Formats: sequence, C-alpha cells, structure tokens
Amino acid sequence: PSRDFHMVRIVRASLDQPFGVNFDAVESRNGGPTTCLAAEDYPYLSVKRRDRLVSLNGQHFRHPADITQAINKALSITLVFQHRGSQYHGPQPRSSDCWVPIAEVNRPLLSVTRASVINRKRGEFKLVMH
Repeated sequence: PSRDFHMVRIVRASLDQPFGVNFDAVESRNGGPTTCLAAEDYPYLSVKRRDRLVSLNGQHFRHPADITQAINKALSITLVFQHRGSQYHGPQPRSSDCWVPIAEVNRPLLSVTRASVINRKRGEFKLVMH
C-alpha cells in the first residue's frame, strides 16, 4: 500500500516564490469532487505526470480553486500523491510520516549583515553572508 502513495514536502522562503508544481483538474462525470493530477513529470520529487493529488497539508479538497487558495497562503506544503494506475484505496500515509521533519527546514538558510561602505568614490562596500 505505501508504494502506491508518495508524500512530498516543499518549502519556500516567500509567498511570492512559486512552489514549481502544476496540476491539471479533471471534472467528475457524476458531480463528485474534481480530481487534481500532476501536470508533468517532477523526477526530483518522484512524481510522475497524471499522479493523483490525494491531499494537501492533510486536507482533502473538492475544488481546484480551494487547492490554489491553500497553496497561495502557505510557506510549506505537504502533498500526498497516489501513483498513476494504482487501484489501492486503503489508508494513506500521514503527514507526520513525511521524510523531512518540518523543524529541520523551518530555519534561516542565509543571513546577511548590513552593508558598510568601504570607498564611496569607487562604490565599494562590504557585505557579509552566513
């Protein structure tokens, strides 16, 4: 069962930075919830085109607009995909089982000191990055 699902956590530094994952929405014929599928292969995430998005941050959504709204407000997302062609309908992985604990990625990756002028005439300044 666990091989039928894949969990991915993506973190961004700013709400202006895109997550870089696109979806296609497939309307249900019987009025049920819309299915969201990966729009392309994302080999660096082990996600293939047409893998089904099962949940986003542990929630299930009926409409693509709700998914878009949730993604636009989040700095990190945990996506659970069901691999294309899988017929398994049992329990899915829990967000707490995600391979990267969120505490490890919720820290500054880069800090920069205030710039100090070295030589105003030549336009030289000093900037330190950690």
